[in-house]
Amino acid sequence: MDIVRELHAIELPWDEVLPMFLVQWLNVFAKAHNVVKEIMLPAILIAVSGLIAPKARLRMSAIEEEPVNLFTTVLAPHGAGKSAALHATVENPIIGLEESTETPILGEDFTRSGVFNYLKSTDGLGVFAKDEVHVIISSMVGKGAGKDMDKDLLIKFFDNAQWTVNKGNSAKRERISRTGMAFFGLSQPESFFSVYEKLAKQGNGLVDRILCCCPKPVRLTRTEVNTKVRELQQYAVKSLDTVYEFIYHRHNAGEQVVHSLSEEAFAFFIAKEEELVEEQNKIILWVFI
Repeated sequence: MDIVRELHAIELPWDEVLPMFLVQWLNVFAKAHNVVKEIMLPAILIAVSGLIAPKARLRMSAIEEEPVNLFTTVLAPHGAGKSAALHATVENPIIGLEESTETPILGEDFTRSGVFNYLKSTDGLGVFAKDEVHVIISSMVGKGAGKDMDKDLLIKFFDNAQWTVNKGNSAKRERISRTGMAFFGLSQPESFFSVYEKLAKQGNGLVDRILCCCPKPVRLTRTEVNTKVRELQQYAVKSLDTVYEFIYHRHNAGEQVVHSLSEEAFAFFIAKEEELVEEQNKIILWVFI
């Protein structure tokens, strides 16, 4: 597909994204699992955003704070290491964290009632990770979705907003004050694009909230992987277990935590935002003129 080739040609400016020592570690960590770092990084960001989201905000100005949870889908063909990335960055370290804290974090039931009960029990904390995510999206845009999660609720979760549910035919209502779940999806490009187009035509803005990554996969030989595994042993951080544990306790011990960008990071954000606004204004002019 032409669009896949175009997406594969996009390269992250790593020197602008992370300090070089982290890029070097990420490269070794990813290759030790036979995955490119362009797949590993989004998965790590999603997991971290989910661990901190309900009680964390990002201050953009004196009057503006943003939620920090992310919705991201990584697109890669069969054999690119999607499952390995999911295990190493989300499932394994979070399951370990669940066991040590005796707190549910990783969501499994993606029905409307299942998600409500889950977020109610965790005070809005949740990381939902799904392979073959196009199946879930297809159920959202199809007719008769029934008890499945719907698009408007996902927008609510993205905004870390309140969620109120009427119980049966009674006047009783249950409310979750925070719903800052993070969502990580994996899919093969062709399968995802077919349902993504349908979702975009719904026009409710959900597609604008989903980051999509389609990095070019590279597979290593067993000898190359073993070399990177040995190299990883030289680093203090060999897995993400202790990293996630520190982040979780830092953001779930008390009241809300407010973060702010460094001066350099904020300048980078402004530059990228201005580029995006310029393109958006061009589209608006094209539509209405």
